[in-house]
Amino acid sequence: MYKKGLGLPLKNWIENDLNELVNDSILKLKTRNIFNNNEIDSILKTNNEHKIWQLVSTELWINKFISTK
Repeated sequence: MYKKGLGLPLKNWIENDLNELVNDSILKLKTRNIFNNNEIDSILKTNNEHKIWQLVSTELWINKFISTK
């Protein structure tokens, strides 16, 4: 028998509970001009919750460890 990790309800979080955090984080990430904003928009259109969460996590990490603002 193999161990299996627990799945996270990312889609639910992104669309409901953490929607404001997600939107704010994506907007902030886009203003940093680190990534191609057209690519970010393309990811958002696909509704791939894992990639969207990676973008949010990236912004939160930058904000915590790199940003001086």
